[in-house]
Amino acid sequence: MLARETPFLEDLRIRMMLPATEPYKDVAERRKQKEREIEKEFFATDAMTNREWTSSNQPQRHAIIGLATHDFVKDYVAKQLEAMTQLGQVEASSIDSLREAMGVMQHHDAITGTEKQHVAEDYMRILTNAFEDARGSAEKSLNQLISQDASNNVEVFNCLELNVSSCDVTENQEKFVVTVYNPLSHEVNHFVRLPVPSATYTVQAPDGALQTTQMVPIPKEVLESPERASSTATHDLVFKAENLPSLGFRSYYVTKTSDSFEEVQPSGDLSIGTDLEVVLDETTGLVKTLRSNGVEIPVAQNLYFYKGAAADNQRASGAYIFRPNGTSKTAISDSSTFVVYKGDVVDEIHQTFSDWASQVVRVYHEENHVEFEWLVGPIPTEYDNAFCF
Repeated sequence: MLARETPFLEDLRIRMMLPATEPYKDVAERRKQKEREIEKEFFATDAMTNREWTSSNQPQRHAIIGLATHDFVKDYVAKQLEAMTQLGQVEASSIDSLREAMGVMQHHDAITGTEKQHVAEDYMRILTNAFEDARGSAEKSLNQLISQDASNNVEVFNCLELNVSSCDVTENQEKFVVTVYNPLSHEVNHFVRLPVPSATYTVQAPDGALQTTQMVPIPKEVLESPERASSTATHDLVFKAENLPSLGFRSYYVTKTSDSFEEVQPSGDLSIGTDLEVVLDETTGLVKTLRSNGVEIPVAQNLYFYKGAAADNQRASGAYIFRPNGTSKTAISDSSTFVVYKGDVVDEIHQTFSDWASQVVRVYHEENHVEFEWLVGPIPTEYDNAFCF
């Protein structure tokens, strides 16, 4: 009895036989020619060659992507809290708007920042309204978990500008509670950073134990950011939230104890960290070495950018197309000025490469990794056709 050939073998046989036939060759050639024509017509349109479609509003793009990421995390957390308290069984879910907003934010204009300004403002409106709905849901869930007595309800606030070290509650309240939620299935530790004015603060765990804290100056490049024009925060209050239970939370009580403040003094050291050590080159101010467990690893650190290719009736380099003008990259600077801050919780290096590019290198105590947090922009007009990385 003959067995029927499998779809794989049938497909393989057809692929091997058809290319040998003249009709197949004719169809394949027509398709390739059509692809060449479509590509040439599309990328030669005025919108592509005059950069109308490729000019990306970078601040707008990062703001929307940042909020969308926050939106996704908040949706994840809100769903868990709603499931634990079974609020969704007694009323319509208030986190549906988060899901709907995330659907809208998948549009390519939202991701690349190429939408018109009024469209960007509408995206921000959608995200902000979704955050407010999620805040209400989280507030109900947390209050139900904390107490069954409705008269003891606490109000939950969002701090949506932490990426520029700004938060209305932490800057203007002398007493407030910070709730740190762990959405994972295992216990974790998390370092908390709260933007505050120059003052003295204490942080207490749920059992009343005082936590080790540290005041770290906010980098001057962040202080000068136009997005935080009304902010009074000058430092980040940093502490470690330890042993956060799986699918649970801990609340920390922050109190402003005095308006007096002893200014944080820079360290004269050229290295940060203990178990994991980051070493600077004294001449260039760039990271040159990592040390850990007796092993020394050489490191080359800098910020570079590619120059974008001019249109010339071809594909313009921009938000949709990465088309550098050659393969060489350009360093923003061969050196950086730097300030080192050390404390009981975290060590930081604040590097400045130019008036539009800076970076913070950070090592938290008892952690075995290094954080590199860079800030680029506003990019000068002479570098408008550049891609930074």
